[in-house]
Amino acid sequence: MKPLVCFLMTFIIFLITPISRVQAIGPRDVTSGGAAVKWASMPVTVHLESDLTITKDSQSRDLTSLISAALNQWVGLADSSVSFTLGSLGIAVDGSNACDVLYDSSKCPNGPTNDGKNPLVIDEDGSIMAKFFGAGNKFSTLGFASIISSNSSTGDAVRGEAVFNAACLKDFMVSGCSALGSTFTGFTDDDFTSFIVHEIGHFLGLDHSQVNLTEATDSDSSNDNLINTMFPTFKVGNGANFKVPHRDDQVALAQLYPSSSFTSNSWSMTGTVYNTDGTTGFQCANLVARRTDTPRVDAISALSGDFAVANSSNGTYTLLGLASGVSYKIDVESIGSSFTLASGYTPCRGRSAGEPDPPQFTKFTSSGSFTSTAGKCLTVTCTMTSSGGDCVEGTGTACGGSGGCSLIR
Repeated sequence: MKPLVCFLMTFIIFLITPISRVQAIGPRDVTSGGAAVKWASMPVTVHLESDLTITKDSQSRDLTSLISAALNQWVGLADSSVSFTLGSLGIAVDGSNACDVLYDSSKCPNGPTNDGKNPLVIDEDGSIMAKFFGAGNKFSTLGFASIISSNSSTGDAVRGEAVFNAACLKDFMVSGCSALGSTFTGFTDDDFTSFIVHEIGHFLGLDHSQVNLTEATDSDSSNDNLINTMFPTFKVGNGANFKVPHRDDQVALAQLYPSSSFTSNSWSMTGTVYNTDGTTGFQCANLVARRTDTPRVDAISALSGDFAVANSSNGTYTLLGLASGVSYKIDVESIGSSFTLASGYTPCRGRSAGEPDPPQFTKFTSSGSFTSTAGKCLTVTCTMTSSGGDCVEGTGTACGGSGGCSLIR
């Protein structure tokens, strides 16, 4: 586990629970053989703790409806097939008994990993966050979630868990939330729901993504609607936008849990990003396919080498879910330099995580655009230069413009 960092209440990094295997981005984790770690079948049962009520003075509130609303954000999306059932954990959880139901290699090494339960827990007072991440993060850590055990060969998930911090929910803030800022009045329902949606994305196996890094890091609140749900940081007050999965979030989910029509209704690009020598693969470059007529809205990302071992100089990528007959340009950019550790992108979360630091380079946009029709796949090679680079369509055998791209390696 890594501590969460606050940036003057502008951004709050989400924390997740990493599992100890080879890591990657499109999916949060992959096996040593390159299989995505995900749930093998739907619906997935999440086991709710017995006490989902928060209290303050004479007020009390049951948060079950917010949890259900958050889960439903991932259900019924056009390109994927995800569903949940609600089970009971049979116990109320707080900092004193967290390790009875939660696993962490450091804080709860004896916690369950294959007991048939997938706990979903509300931290009413921040005590669980303090136990896992230290007292200094009691209120600023918003939640954590992950698949915490899986089949090492197939990648099929065995157990997952999720915890959400309700200590600073508006009208129910506990003493100490003032540490989040003198003007902070509490997280709204939309904010809190968005925390759950983001963390359930990790519970389903999704990693972070940064399709609109510019909008997420500027001081213009009018474009915050362009920040995707799996972006590594949260801007306070943007919950209404953040809780709704954007196009990139939807395609990431479809990569793991495709609907029967996903590949037949869209086209894909696959290829390799090469370093300046033109032969060495460049790992951990963020590629964003932007629809030329709506580039900030229809934007889909992939990370080069996302299914490969860290430091392997693997530059391969696949961009999925592109609209038939529509042209796209490709941005090739660095991962934000501050996105490391639990807020990073595996397999490049930084040396402290046992992986390379996110490589920094000059961003470039393809000089040409690319288009194809549903069910097809183009091979596109991107090569860096000292001052940028370019992407060009090739004639590789992987797709050749006629075959479909494989969804999961």
